[in-house]
Amino acid sequence: MPLRVQLLGSDPACLADNAALAVELGSGVIDLNFGCPAKTVNKSRGGAVLLKEPELLFRIAETVRRALPAAVPLTAKMRLGYDSPEGALDCARALAAGGAGQLVVHARTKVDGYKPPARWAQIDRVRAAVGIPIIANGEVWTVADFRQCQQESGCADIMLGRGALADPLLPRKVRGEAGGGWPELVPAVATYWYGVRERVMPVHAGGRLKQWLMLLRRHYPQAEALYQQLRPVKAAEDIDRLLLAAGIAAAGFPVLRFNFRGVGRSQGEFDQGIGELSDAASALDYLQAMNPNSKHCWVAGFSFGAWIGMQLLMRRPEITGFISVSPPANMYDFSFLAPCPSSGLIVNGTSDR
Repeated sequence: MPLRVQLLGSDPACLADNAALAVELGSGVIDLNFGCPAKTVNKSRGGAVLLKEPELLFRIAETVRRALPAAVPLTAKMRLGYDSPEGALDCARALAAGGAGQLVVHARTKVDGYKPPARWAQIDRVRAAVGIPIIANGEVWTVADFRQCQQESGCADIMLGRGALADPLLPRKVRGEAGGGWPELVPAVATYWYGVRERVMPVHAGGRLKQWLMLLRRHYPQAEALYQQLRPVKAAEDIDRLLLAAGIAAAGFPVLRFNFRGVGRSQGEFDQGIGELSDAASALDYLQAMNPNSKHCWVAGFSFGAWIGMQLLMRRPEITGFISVSPPANMYDFSFLAPCPSSGLIVNGTSDR
């Protein structure tokens, strides 16, 4: 999926330098943000607060455009104005004159924030005033909203924001494709939670998931039920258990189970596990090739397989954990594990020898 880097700020030279760097790092498009209404952003002279200064918008766009290769498009996002739509045309003309080749216009002012309704018809004024493509945005939650926005704004193209978070299947529905409903979203919820658990402190992790569920529940009763279940829960570990019980946390976890050439049926002589270790390495290579975006890798084994699995652990630094069931320490040398590079679980019963 092609991605574009969006920059935010008020210093033309600084934005130009960062735009050039972003292109060097692979961004195919540079986008300028003049639409964010957040107070923290606006206090730092970024986002929609700059809509009070069309001359500055022009200088930013012009300076950034000069810093970019000719083949790299410059785009921008804006609102209808700071506190009134009256300034929308001046802002749009300034950005177009500065070199922006496309504008996304959110159909509210900065002061409006996200309060409905969105004034889609006001975007049509902007579209008629500038000679570059205009994309409409704001308060599009359903297919009906999408069509109404097109009609009132005169724009063929619509940008989805919170509407796509509330219904990730909305783009497909707009195209007339059948959606799979909640079951199709369950793997995405699981993947999102795995990412949150990996990157966010446990004390804050639950809030991130609840934020998304609050949007999803606009369209999916199952999301509402899950949100109500998780709402009083604060500990990330408790949320783990609830998602597992709900059949969500188990989604999207690839597993490969294999036998070493058939137990007791291998041809040739036993070679102290060299062949089996090679088999295990090949199996891991295959699993990684099929799942290139997996963040974690565990190895598990039973009896002789536990011995092979632990040897694989020592040779492959990408393995982050292990489960060893009945490792035959009385038959094979496990001293190579001193020290063991990863944490894991060793299970032994009273009858294991």
